[in-house]
Amino acid sequence: MSDAKFKRPKEQAYQDACDLRGLFRAEHFSQWEFGGSLRRGVSFVGDVEHVVIANSIEVNIDGGLFGQTQAVNGMCHHLDRLVADKLLAKHLYGTTGYRWGEKYRGVDFRGFNHEFFLCTETNWGPTLAIRTGPAEFSQRLVVGLLKNGMRQHEGMVWRCDRCEVCSGDRSTACSDCNSTGLTPREVIPCSTEQSYFELCGIKMISPQAR
Repeated sequence: MSDAKFKRPKEQAYQDACDLRGLFRAEHFSQWEFGGSLRRGVSFVGDVEHVVIANSIEVNIDGGLFGQTQAVNGMCHHLDRLVADKLLAKHLYGTTGYRWGEKYRGVDFRGFNHEFFLCTETNWGPTLAIRTGPAEFSQRLVVGLLKNGMRQHEGMVWRCDRCEVCSGDRSTACSDCNSTGLTPREVIPCSTEQSYFELCGIKMISPQAR
């Protein structure tokens, strides 16, 4: 979430998002969607979420002298380069510092906060849905999964077993299942929003109506 103190008209935010995406090449990613309030069509936008499936790319590791390469995350590698070239800056989140991991990064572009949520085809559906929001609607989706014996865990949907520690009692404080009563057993591939909504037991709703 952004700690921005101001918002911009959605038209300006959309243009900035498109221009930021234009700093990347097709080799860096296979899917890219704007999320958050911009995707929902809200008139004024506080920040922009980017949901992206990164490609693996080969980069030189010896300065090109001996032709040795290694496979790296194309989005992370190029984000590092854009920051080094001062085309982007790492976003500072209050007193908590920077967010610069392999799955989540925050940058400033033209004085505006943009957040990158990097996922795979396996969890594209839940990532796009959750990062579209709003928060209350995302929580509704997560609760729907629990009711159907599944969990949102580590960014993916899991088929679960009843927790052996608390015997599935969700009213019990249990660190093994995070008080959900469910222990993750098997990842359920979920490559579309439609399939994610179906797992949550909720009819697909357009971003603008969420």
